[in-house]
Formats: sequence, structure tokens, C-alpha cells
Amino acid sequence: MPKRYKGGDVNVLINWMSDGTSTNKVCFSAALERVDVGTTDLDADSFGTQVIDTTGVAGNATSGIQSQSSIPLVAGTSMDSVAAGDAFRLKITRETGQANDTNTGNIQITSVEIREA
Repeated sequence: MPKRYKGGDVNVLINWMSDGTSTNKVCFSAALERVDVGTTDLDADSFGTQVIDTTGVAGNATSGIQSQSSIPLVAGTSMDSVAAGDAFRLKITRETGQANDTNTGNIQITSVEIREA
């Protein structure tokens, strides 16, 4: 996490596009895991609480044009107590089991930004 992080909530912004021209919705989830060098066992997951976007975001009707999903993560245990200067892992999952995830195509994540709320 950047050293300038002030310890507040963050939004995980996921830029993505569909492999077709479907405007149907896509749902994602996100979770953070603090990585302490010399302590954290990376073979065993210890992510904070997974936050699921159950509403979904509609894809752009033009193939190759990105859409953006935003997932809010609350500071503290929800973010596995990640603090300024900490290394961390980010897990993003497409939640195809959600009723609002109606896009039948493959989804391509093009970039991710973590922005302090």
C-alpha cells in the first residue's frame, strides 16, 4: 500500500471489457491480504472479508471499450489490516453465481486501481 495511504476506506476500481458486444451485467468481488515478509504463509490464504458487488455493472455495447466496476473495502479487518507501506495481495473474482451477473461472455480485466475513498 502506498506510504501516503492515510488508513481510510478504499475503492477497488476494476476496468474490464467483454469479449463480445453484450451489454449484460457483470459482478465482481474483491479482498485484500496483508503480506508480512517472514510471517505470512502465501500457501495458505488469509484474505480479509470478501466484498461482493451484487448489483453488477453493464458492459459497453462496443467490443473493445472498457467498463468499470467499483468495490468499496472498509479499513481495518475488512482489509486484513493493511496499513501504509504494507505489501498485500489482491483477489478479484467474477461472481457468476449472482443473479445480476447476466453476461454470458468471457470478461477481460484490463487494469485495476486502488483509490482511497
